[in-house]
Amino acid sequence: HPVLSSPLVPTVPPGNVHAEATNSTTIRFTWNAPSPQFINGINQGYNGLGDLRADGLLLQQSGSGGQRLTITFSRPVTNLQFTIADVDWLRSRYRDAIVLDPEPTSVTNGPPLQGNGTTGSPVSAVSAGEVTSDTVANRSRVTYAGPINSFTLYFSSTDGTTAQQIFLTGLTFFAC
Repeated sequence: HPVLSSPLVPTVPPGNVHAEATNSTTIRFTWNAPSPQFINGINQGYNGLGDLRADGLLLQQSGSGGQRLTITFSRPVTNLQFTIADVDWLRSRYRDAIVLDPEPTSVTNGPPLQGNGTTGSPVSAVSAGEVTSDTVANRSRVTYAGPINSFTLYFSSTDGTTAQQIFLTGLTFFAC
């Protein structure tokens, strides 16, 4: 799992990376920083665009209501970017819909996707068809110019009640 920094990249990754659900709407991420002689700069993000099942944060939902994920930074960040993957639609079974708050600076959608991540225009698939998690076309790249302290991703299905999932990956930023 590469960790990005500037001006140089750490020569070792952080250790003891751990995610813990602190309540029904909050996940706390913790890790041990590399030893000072290996840091070579300021850690600026996490980039995991390899195997989504190993490198991505999985969000699942079933039925109505959806899921809400809030990510809060310990200090403001700029140029926050991340990828939402596996956005698809299977007619009466499910149709992924993603809303981001606050509204992102930009959302770049793969060809089968639409929307800018707002309540009136959620990121969703344009046409029906189930895709595998690693289908690159069914990804959206989200950018917040910032500075920003936190954002919330709301994930729901606008059709059906079949359990569905998306992935959040490739999170990068510059700490202020």
